[in-house]
Amino acid sequence: MGLLSFSTDHWSKEIGDVTESPEFQTCTVRITDPSLIESDYDVDTGKWTIVGDGTIYEGQARLIAVRRGVNFEGSNQGNSKVITAIRVQIPRGELPIRVTKGTTARVLSAPLNPTLETYMFYLSSDVHGSSAATRTFEFNLDGDTVHGE
Repeated sequence: MGLLSFSTDHWSKEIGDVTESPEFQTCTVRITDPSLIESDYDVDTGKWTIVGDGTIYEGQARLIAVRRGVNFEGSNQGNSKVITAIRVQIPRGELPIRVTKGTTARVLSAPLNPTLETYMFYLSSDVHGSSAATRTFEFNLDGDTVHGE
């Protein structure tokens, strides 16, 4: 048995090859940056012109609920469903280095948990330790908000 290599490229590729496999990343998501959508309202016609859809990633992902020792953002005050944190992992190298707060994610398919397809998630952080192997983002979910078609 040879020595294990702990160089960043070597171990992160080994871990990424496993964690990025479809058996672990079972959902399909669309991540959208609203700052990339241009819109213009014509007061004469009363119509909007929208350019672009803001999609920066569409593909496989793994969603993991974040467990916290205390309730998050006052969610214990009257409605336990209000704010939930969830981590979204996608293959490394699929997005730019920084993804801006306010970016949204929508689950397009979740065969093991179809309920996830009804929610809209809002990015709160793009900095997580496992990003060396896969890209991990923390999104917030307002459980009272569902997306429309």
